[in-house]
Amino acid sequence: MESVKEVLERLFNKRGLEAGIRRYKAFLAWDQVVGKEIALVSRPQKIRAKTFIVTVAEPVWVSHLQFYEETIRKRLNEMIGENAIEKVRFTFGEVKERETAAEEEEPLSSSHPLSPEEWRDVEKELQTIHDLELRESLKHVMKQWYVRAIES
Repeated sequence: MESVKEVLERLFNKRGLEAGIRRYKAFLAWDQVVGKEIALVSRPQKIRAKTFIVTVAEPVWVSHLQFYEETIRKRLNEMIGENAIEKVRFTFGEVKERETAAEEEEPLSSSHPLSPEEWRDVEKELQTIHDLELRESLKHVMKQWYVRAIES
């Protein structure tokens, strides 16, 4: 009989979520990689096809950061522990001010939930468990495991 940990790892590995979780660690590493001054004028927005998209408050900063894109990308990948980010793209836009670079309004876990497609796959995997209470408990555990994997 498989342990819950083995079931979760099998499901997340099957769906390729492990790589996605590691890529999202770039959001957590951003302030440390670029330093306080740049962190105050920039905000990571999303990751699309291994491209880390960052909004920057001033066009001059966009130009400056584009010059250092390769260095920033390498540092992000070092922090993540693999080459999960292939490109960093900087765009000019509004950047909401914050008091300190490390301060966030909402935790990463609530801003990056599983997609509906990923939840359908979780549901499909759990259909083999006939005990409804156990199935719901595993669903809850899987969500928490995903959140902790992103935040660690």
